[in-house]
Amino acid sequence: MTLPGFLLSLSRDEAKVLFANREPEGVISTINGFLELEELRFAKRILDLEKTWNPLHRCLSDGTLDPQTGEPPLNQTLLGGRHLYYQDDRYVVLVRPDMVRHVATALAEVDASQLEAKYKELPSDVLEESADWPAVQTVLKQIAALYLGAADDGNAVVFTAKR
Repeated sequence: MTLPGFLLSLSRDEAKVLFANREPEGVISTINGFLELEELRFAKRILDLEKTWNPLHRCLSDGTLDPQTGEPPLNQTLLGGRHLYYQDDRYVVLVRPDMVRHVATALAEVDASQLEAKYKELPSDVLEESADWPAVQTVLKQIAALYLGAADDGNAVVFTAKR
């Protein structure tokens, strides 16, 4: 079952705090702390993906949740970055600031009709537990905007989700 996911745009200093954690508990505690910061929400640096992240990653990669598959930089949008925590219960994946611009550019060039065709080919169990195509397409536009803003600010982007 897919649980909600989030994207966060983190300043270099915020990303360093997260990246400095070597223990899983520290990574989870730090990311949870960021998710609770009202100033990040107010600045639109947190994007609630709800359950759209699952079909989106699949459409932006090879149709699976395997973070190793698909073509960069699109496959790095959600699961394909640097894994700070990647277990059965939770994902925390960081896209470095130097890669954020590449992801933002690739997202701006995505062909919506090709992506929709990939979406329609996903397994029925994925489609049953995720949002419909218009909702997925709306969230994709929000993701593209978050990445562009992060690139402009020199920020890292972190994806997190609970399974």
